[in-house]
Amino acid sequence: MAPSPLSALFLCAGLFLVLFRPLAGARGGRDAPRQGFDLPAGVADETLKLFAAQAGCEIVFQPSAVAGVKTNAIRGEYSQQEALDRLLSGTGLIGSRDEKTGILAVYRAGPGPAKAQNQRSSANARDAEEQKKNIT
Repeated sequence: MAPSPLSALFLCAGLFLVLFRPLAGARGGRDAPRQGFDLPAGVADETLKLFAAQAGCEIVFQPSAVAGVKTNAIRGEYSQQEALDRLLSGTGLIGSRDEKTGILAVYRAGPGPAKAQNQRSSANARDAEEQKKNIT
């Protein structure tokens, strides 16, 4: 059985912590101080790493979730969350901070859990019907 996307995200988060712990900095919430950002538009997996370095924070994401996504350029003084929101605006990606650890996570926006479950159930029912047709 394949791991769920959520467990894969946590695995990536753990690996990231081990590899990029030196980049950890202030957590910074909504009241966090503003800091300077100068990030070019580009491929998400690259610009997110640049963002983490400039922000002095930890950020985790699944490479498959950000593959093929182009982020926005940002220049100016922002809080970490404001900068991340501007970087990801209009890309279909969302960034959120874990309040306990301060780690930022980026993931692809999608249907809520109930809607996703209904879509999977409908797909499974269609597959079962198709298999019945192929047997008879």
